[in-house]
Amino acid sequence: MKQQLKSIIKKLNGYDLNTLGMEILSSSDLLKELYESIIPKDIRHSTGEYYTPGWLAEMVIDESAFEGHGRILDPSCGSGTFLIKAINKVIKRNAHLSK
Repeated sequence: MKQQLKSIIKKLNGYDLNTLGMEILSSSDLLKELYESIIPKDIRHSTGEYYTPGWLAEMVIDESAFEGHGRILDPSCGSGTFLIKAINKVIKRNAHLSK
């Protein structure tokens, strides 16, 4: 347990919480990275846990009817990979509004 806690702290120290803001959405899935860094792959898979790779979630969002507005549901969201990719699409679609 002590080693796992050290691992979590080390991982979190890699992020500047003062500047994370919205850029965390475009850079990575923090919860997924943190979880995968402390729970070995064989244990996660033996319990049926699999995370969707970011590139695949992005492809599914791009191929879906979601155009960056309206509603989207991810009923088994895990760490929120699909939701993060959907939010990124909304941000990109509305980038002109922040200028």
